[in-house]
Amino acid sequence: MKHEKNLDSAPSEADEVVADAVVPEELPPAPERSQPAPVAQPAPRANVVGWLALVLALAAAAAAGVGVWQMYAQRLQIELIRGELATQLRQADTSVGAVRVLGEQQQNALNRLQSEIGGLQSKIEDASSQTRALADLFQRNASTADERTLVQVEQAVTLAIQQLQLANNAEAALAALAVADEELSSGTQAYFQELRRALAQDMAALRDARKLDVSGLAMRIENVLKKIDALPLAYEFTPKDTLAAPSQAPAAPAAEAGWFDQMRFGAQQLADEVWRDVSSMVRIERMNGAAAPALLSPEQGTYLRENTKIRLLTARLALFMRDVATFKADLQQARDNLEKFFDARQESVHGAMDELDALLAQPMQETLPTLDNTLAALRQAQVRLENAPRPAAVPTSEQR
Repeated sequence: MKHEKNLDSAPSEADEVVADAVVPEELPPAPERSQPAPVAQPAPRANVVGWLALVLALAAAAAAGVGVWQMYAQRLQIELIRGELATQLRQADTSVGAVRVLGEQQQNALNRLQSEIGGLQSKIEDASSQTRALADLFQRNASTADERTLVQVEQAVTLAIQQLQLANNAEAALAALAVADEELSSGTQAYFQELRRALAQDMAALRDARKLDVSGLAMRIENVLKKIDALPLAYEFTPKDTLAAPSQAPAAPAAEAGWFDQMRFGAQQLADEVWRDVSSMVRIERMNGAAAPALLSPEQGTYLRENTKIRLLTARLALFMRDVATFKADLQQARDNLEKFFDARQESVHGAMDELDALLAQPMQETLPTLDNTLAALRQAQVRLENAPRPAAVPTSEQR
């Protein structure tokens, strides 16, 4: 198109001189309107723009290739992680099934224990009613003040023995023995003093056994029980953001910097933002190994919390019953659940585990002392009272 426009334009004087100098004489004359094409001047600015466009296109293609490769590598990592997670989920399902069977067994044991406790309570009520009936009968048949005193003492001692044997309640037994000692305090007979010495020995033994703060330990178990629903499970742990934006951003180029520096700075900022957005979508955390926490579904997590609370309730009930073996076993199982399935890196979980360790380390006396000395002294006092001479009966007005 440029050549056609040059041919159509009018020839200048310089062009005629050049044409006359170039064309030889023997050549035929050139047409009148034909002129040589003017020499094209180089356009340096257009060349620079073209090179820059080519460089930018190559940079964009390289960046796109790198991005595609990174996405492909991340996809491969995600597939590997999915495989590992699927394997761990299958293992967790197996563990949860075993825990579920164990929880059902513990629930059945708890139901049996509750039924046995109900039977013991009914027996205690029957024994109490029988004791009251016997006390009334003895009081009606007692003819002297000493007999009535021994009847009341025997009733109190029998109640203390029932509290020790059926409920392992040292506090109630001590209260009953204190009533018996108060009844004996008004007597002056020698066998009353011997009975009081036996009572004092048994009460001292019960006080030593009562040093175990059962109510305090039960309250500590209750405090741990209330925290179970709020404790975080291991799979709920959120790792710290290690891909956050740097604290110090690169300095912007000066105003007098070239356009290439400004374009490079803008491209770097765009790449950083894209990388932060992409990296925030994926979190990779290695959870393999023997110490890796189990991944549980929300339903399984709820069942695990309920099972742990049942363990603590059973341990508290065993504490009241002075069943040391059951108390230790249930506390240990609850502690193992916290260590295996809950996030031990959290302060709340670590505090609950420390509290259970302290409860497990608490020394406990498996059996309470008996009241054999008091019973022997009471039987001896009754025998001596029966063998003592009785005063003659005073006739009533009707007999007179």
